Amino acid sequence: MVKKFSPNLVISECSTPSIYIDYHNAEKIKNTVNTKIAFVGDHVSALPKEVLKNDAVDFGLIGEYDYTLRDLVLNFENEKKYPKILGLAYKTGSKIHVNKRKL
Repeated sequence: MVKKFSPNLVISECSTPSIYIDYHNAEKIKNTVNTKIAFVGDHVSALPKEVLKNDAVDFGLIGEYDYTLRDLVLNFENEKKYPKILGLAYKTGSKIHVNKRKL
């Protein structure tokens, strides 16, 4: 289904008990289509830097992520705006950035 749709961004809910399965699924998606993957959920909210160390994960949306996701989608093509998106964790090269959380 992902191959047929070929999205620019895939959002994946992850949790601590399933994190290794979540990583595996993200890797399978990355090997199938050229897409960015964002993890959401309690695990990434608690450990965003650890989660983004996985090569398949491009973004972490921390906490209540509805507005963070909206802002990411609206600025998806403009990486210069990523530092201003509250609740976003992202990578530039091998460096991991974790922005302030939404209040």
